[in-house]
Amino acid sequence: MEQLTMLWEYQQADMAAERFKSEFRSSELRQKLEKDRNFIMDQQKSMKKIEADVAVMADRKEAIDDEFKRLNQLSEQLEARMNETPAEDIEQTQKYLKEARKLMDLITQYENEMRKLKKDAGVRDNQQREVVKRAAKAKAEFDELKKGYDVEYKEATAKLEVLKNDIAKKAVGIAPEYLSEYQQVKKHVVPPMAKLNGDRCGGCNMNLPQAVLKEIKVSGKIVECETCGRMIVSID
Repeated sequence: MEQLTMLWEYQQADMAAERFKSEFRSSELRQKLEKDRNFIMDQQKSMKKIEADVAVMADRKEAIDDEFKRLNQLSEQLEARMNETPAEDIEQTQKYLKEARKLMDLITQYENEMRKLKKDAGVRDNQQREVVKRAAKAKAEFDELKKGYDVEYKEATAKLEVLKNDIAKKAVGIAPEYLSEYQQVKKHVVPPMAKLNGDRCGGCNMNLPQAVLKEIKVSGKIVECETCGRMIVSID
């Protein structure tokens, strides 16, 4: 029973450290700092997406410029053919007109797409300015919060070190197999130990079989609750 009693005291120190770490992680200053950090990261992602969109638009504009050059050449070639070989009948005239309309339709299509690209580029430019403005504001706030957080972190680290030292002191004299079992159970349920409460597990409040109760009270060995898996200890 002495080992389990010592292990119970060890758990008190261990849980005190766990509570402190949890409180520190959820401190108001830390939460604000993480919020700003996440916001800045989101703005960086937005900036990368805008830059990727702009790169795609730039490639498309270059392709359309090449198409304009090609269509202008085709138009000049058509005009030259019409001058060299004027239409002699309605059929030839319709053929020339069909080619011309096809070229004009393509030119109109690319002009419309170019106008849309220009409009989209303007939108992206405005978005980029807004992202830079928001990110700069968040970064300034982050830097200011970080000053206070650094002080808070230093104080928390010192206190946590004291708690860890207390845990180490409480571990002295406990058999390695008990500590090992404690750590294994802690991976699945916290706290890993519970007091016997009458004939119930103090962790999950479920009734324990008489044979298990007897083993807990007289054996001094590690007995786990069949329901929650906690190590049961019978101490005042």
